[in-house]
Amino acid sequence: MIKFLRRCAPVPVRRREGFFLTLLVIGLLSVPAFSLDTLVVSKSGRRIQLDGFLLDWTGNGRHVWRNSNGWVWDAVNTPEGLAGYFHCGMIACSSWTMYADLHRLKTSPWRMTLGDSAQSGDAGFKAIRMARDTMFSITFEWVIPWDSVTLDSNGVYGVPIAAESGCGDTLDPFLIVGSRDGTASALPPWFAGRVALIVVLLVAFIALQLTMRKKTRRRGSLRRSA
Repeated sequence: MIKFLRRCAPVPVRRREGFFLTLLVIGLLSVPAFSLDTLVVSKSGRRIQLDGFLLDWTGNGRHVWRNSNGWVWDAVNTPEGLAGYFHCGMIACSSWTMYADLHRLKTSPWRMTLGDSAQSGDAGFKAIRMARDTMFSITFEWVIPWDSVTLDSNGVYGVPIAAESGCGDTLDPFLIVGSRDGTASALPPWFAGRVALIVVLLVAFIALQLTMRKKTRRRGSLRRSA
């Protein structure tokens, strides 16, 4: 197993009021698209075994998740689909959900969740948590079949990624872009702007989801107190 031992310090919880969403959208739209964290996937590889132990990945191929203080990740094209992982070697919060927008907001983002159990997953992902004293090591490995990824006429894809913890923290979204045949070295000039807009909408969607969850918890607390 590859060992990444950088401590993943919690990211401060962002305020979720309505004016925050407005500022978020205006701020991201004013930033050039490629200043967002973006990876063009040019690597191809063999089918991977989903076990959450990173046996099929090399440490020197990892990318740092911007502003996450320790999360790393990588992605590669495989015959079955787009495959990748997210990993943090030392983190305080034990519960995490990763979001991937596969259909450009035509459906809800795909959710990969590691909750109360030490392991979780399905046919598309595997997540595992290991205790490290009072901290945790968390790994998600995943494969998105090609028939589940929205491709344009040239086989180009763009998958926005976002994350939130069960402690209320969120990580900055980023883009995974490339093509099914691995030749997307030069993406169309309009592509980055379009996917950047998708990221804005995805972040707004997640923020709204968190707001609704907070209101539901508050209503539940009021009923119990009554």
